[in-house]
Amino acid sequence: MSKAKNRYTGITAIKGPDGLQYPITVSGPYASLSNEVERAYFSHYYYMMINYAVSMFEWINLPYEIPEKFIERTLCLEGFGSFYKLLDTPVFMRSLLQGPFDIYYEPKRLTLIAVNGFSKQVAREDCVLCYNNYLRQPTAFYLETYAARMAKAEAFIEVNFNTSKTPVIMKAQNRNQKLTLENAYAKFTGNSPVIIDTDNMDLSSQFEAINLNVPFLVPQVEQYKKQVWDDAMAFLGIRNVYSDKRERLVSSEADGNIQQIEMSRFTMLNARKAACEEINRKYGWDIDVQFRLITDYGNGLLGHALDDDLIERSIEDADNNDDDGFGENP
Repeated sequence: MSKAKNRYTGITAIKGPDGLQYPITVSGPYASLSNEVERAYFSHYYYMMINYAVSMFEWINLPYEIPEKFIERTLCLEGFGSFYKLLDTPVFMRSLLQGPFDIYYEPKRLTLIAVNGFSKQVAREDCVLCYNNYLRQPTAFYLETYAARMAKAEAFIEVNFNTSKTPVIMKAQNRNQKLTLENAYAKFTGNSPVIIDTDNMDLSSQFEAINLNVPFLVPQVEQYKKQVWDDAMAFLGIRNVYSDKRERLVSSEADGNIQQIEMSRFTMLNARKAACEEINRKYGWDIDVQFRLITDYGNGLLGHALDDDLIERSIEDADNNDDDGFGENP
């Protein structure tokens, strides 16, 4: 990923494989990643979470000229965009807020911009601003933290797994033996069988094994990863059925967790609904937006708008099917 400039103070951007700019903080979690392995894992989780984020909302009765995916991608990555009629054609465009601002900090003018270089200055009353949330911030800002934590955990697992093997110190008497031992060690670290011609080598004098008793922490870190992932999903307003179920079994705090998830949905959904109301008044359209959640493949609920009753039934079905939420034990 290459870096690119971004309009936010203290924010830069990484250019993703699709050519889009994905905002990251200049000195934030991404900057704390120390090597290419961590950055590779970061990309994996960052894009995965963004894919979830841009799929969460279902727009109803949108004009066919406006793709839903572009609305959500713009809001997720930039924080706001504008609905506008360009030569009587409905469009949704990236926007720059310009002063002066009114007493409610709403801009009086905007510049609408497109990736093809087109731009147009318009008055606030001639378009409809749609915010991603009440702070007008991109969802991607927040996902950076979770992706960085997941990346560091994955990199730690690799290191811990490898160092849990018995470390070996190998001594060579000459260049040829050194090369042989290096090849043998490469096979060892690659989990391949090691075969050495010992005609001219005394293995007892060439090898010395030292057990550093490195603790195997992979299971604990895997649990940490799951907690980070659950936190990220809660931030997005996505309920993890199995996580909810386990928490319900051990704690009465499940209701509080649900309220947190509902509030996460509220911050983004209501900002979109406010735009829908203004659009319908201004243009005479009849559009709406609602939260969408993939709840259950088997019951045909894929892609349906959120219905908490459906989720409750999914949890109950999981309770009836197994004890741990991860399938029946053999």
